[in-house]
Amino acid sequence: MNTCTECGSEDDYNFSLNIGLCNACIGKKIERLEEENRWIPVGERLPEEGVFCHIFIPAFNKCCPQRGWYKPKKRHWSTTTRGRETTRQVTHWKPITLPEGD
Repeated sequence: MNTCTECGSEDDYNFSLNIGLCNACIGKKIERLEEENRWIPVGERLPEEGVFCHIFIPAFNKCCPQRGWYKPKKRHWSTTTRGRETTRQVTHWKPITLPEGD
């Protein structure tokens, strides 16, 4: 009998996916990934100083986000355009995550 590698359950193992997880743990993993990858409204919270982020600027982002950072002491967002730092009005952000190394 197969068991879930996360919780050890044998009752709810998902044989069709064959990824070593039960249905409950698959659901928890999906929820965690959705939370980690969602766009965060700036009214909800701001990133820590020095964190490089994907940022959404409504005036410019009809198709794709930009990269930038928040400056808490000056209370504004910055991006680099043609080598010059510019201030932007940002509505949402999410941290840039790098691939996990070996």
